[in-house]
Amino acid sequence: MFLKHSISDPVAAGIERRKEPRLECRRPARLLLLSTGEARDGMLLDVSGRGARFLLADAIPTGIAVRVDVGEQLLLGDVVYCRKETEGFMAGVDLSHTVFEAPATA
Repeated sequence: MFLKHSISDPVAAGIERRKEPRLECRRPARLLLLSTGEARDGMLLDVSGRGARFLLADAIPTGIAVRVDVGEQLLLGDVVYCRKETEGFMAGVDLSHTVFEAPATA
């Protein structure tokens, strides 16, 4: 007999599906919601080759595309979850592109 379990948030349930190592970094980040043009400041907590986790003051909708600016790095991806935590809202982004901006020349 097989039991089916419905898990709405695998990360919260403690199931690790990550195929690449996660690197903790705690860096300030700005997320731009591409559908509305709204910007949200937050903290990049960790990143892997395919995803990133952020701590935000306000919730953001799941399923939308975002541009993330972290220092000289530009990340593009889709919000896959956003849940209330004690410190604010934890959001996960599935990354599709990472770009390193070239330093400005004088």
